[in-house]
Amino acid sequence: MREIKFRLWLGNEMLYDPIVWTPDCKLEGGTILNQAIKKVQEEENFVLMQSTGLKDKNGREIWEGDIITGGHLGNKNYEIEYDYHCFWPKGWECGDVEMRNWPPAFELCEIIGNIYKNPELLEGAK
Repeated sequence: MREIKFRLWLGNEMLYDPIVWTPDCKLEGGTILNQAIKKVQEEENFVLMQSTGLKDKNGREIWEGDIITGGHLGNKNYEIEYDYHCFWPKGWECGDVEMRNWPPAFELCEIIGNIYKNPELLEGAK
């Protein structure tokens, strides 16, 4: 059984809830996904994000929208996004390290916030 986790930004708070896909393709849980579907019908002030399934150097789970730094990223901060069919530091040019093909590279990084609660952590943030 593979656990696929989502979190939901509701304009002023982050909600966490796992959605589990079972081997027979039945969905268990899914409170956040149900809330997201309901919200999209009511308003647009929410964002649904998925877990990367990876952890940072402190053992914290890395999610889309998290801001990470350190390791092969140096001292610059990057937002995690889903791009090129994988989770990736947005705007990062990998040089010699292919983070998308080498998940242990994320284990050298550290989560310092997320783009909703801490947008000032990104270079050029307004």
